[in-house]
Amino acid sequence: MRIKRKEGSGRWYVSRFVEEHNHELAYGKLVDYLRSHRKISEVEVAQLTSMREIGISIPKIYESFAAQLGGFNLVTFTKQDMYNEIRKQRGEMFLRYRDSLKRCVCVRICEFDDSDNPHAYTLQKYRRPEMNWKVYRDHISNRFTCSCMRMESFGIPCVHILSVCVRLDLVEIPESLVLRRWSKAAKLEIHNQCGEQHTAEPSVTYRTRLGAFSQLCKRLGRVACMSDEDFKVYSNKLMSDALFLEIKYGLRPLTDNMTTANDCGVKDPIRVRTKGTARMSQAGGSAPKTKRKCSTCGKLGHRRTRCPNGGAQPSTRNKESLAGRNKRKRTKVTT
Repeated sequence: MRIKRKEGSGRWYVSRFVEEHNHELAYGKLVDYLRSHRKISEVEVAQLTSMREIGISIPKIYESFAAQLGGFNLVTFTKQDMYNEIRKQRGEMFLRYRDSLKRCVCVRICEFDDSDNPHAYTLQKYRRPEMNWKVYRDHISNRFTCSCMRMESFGIPCVHILSVCVRLDLVEIPESLVLRRWSKAAKLEIHNQCGEQHTAEPSVTYRTRLGAFSQLCKRLGRVACMSDEDFKVYSNKLMSDALFLEIKYGLRPLTDNMTTANDCGVKDPIRVRTKGTARMSQAGGSAPKTKRKCSTCGKLGHRRTRCPNGGAQPSTRNKESLAGRNKRKRTKVTT
């Protein structure tokens, strides 16, 4: 496909389109690595985020995904896709901070009092002297507070605190302005209680719970698969609970003939009569194997080519068939 731009209107149009493929197609085992086929599900993103927050590197996380699926060729995404997802999350957080950083030029520091601790800064909005704020800085603990209370409300430094940081010529954001919930070690102390945390965004809460629950399922899977009895018990229990929750939240229609967890397995196919066999169709176990019968002597256990009689003594069945043929020939001759 070739796309050009019109000189007059500036609109784009397709100048040439080739329907046939002009290059070799990818092999079947390499299709998953195409950009259109690579994808990271919500469960994998939640697991990636939770493992990143406890300090595990991206290559180690990728190896854990490969170990779960049974090989690197079964992973539906590449290592670069994981780096792109982390970069995307950082970009979303920086957008919130960048808005406050841009508005720093709209305020100025008009007064400064360092006679007492904490130091006091008075700020005014550009060409709006009636709008002013107070920023206090403890030079010992390097803590900042502002009269607008944005830091306490949203957890992100306000434009007034950032203006003071620019005035102090700080090269990095102080640790007091980075709340623990924005750091990588946010979940080190809460363990599995993240399901009790309520945030303003339901999608964030869902992904957090999804990552925590997947870790719990992995922990259960390590011990439930040690014996066949435990595996069957907990598999049926998880299947029944999943069906109940799917019906509860409307993901599965409620029907009277709902299959139970025990009937969800794949059973052996029903045997049918085919060419060359005389077995009846059975839904249960396999039919008994019949032995070969010799066409010469009529005994079981061997074929005509391996008959101990050597084909010299034909069976009574063969004698009867030969007699019938001779009788038909004689009747034809007499007529």
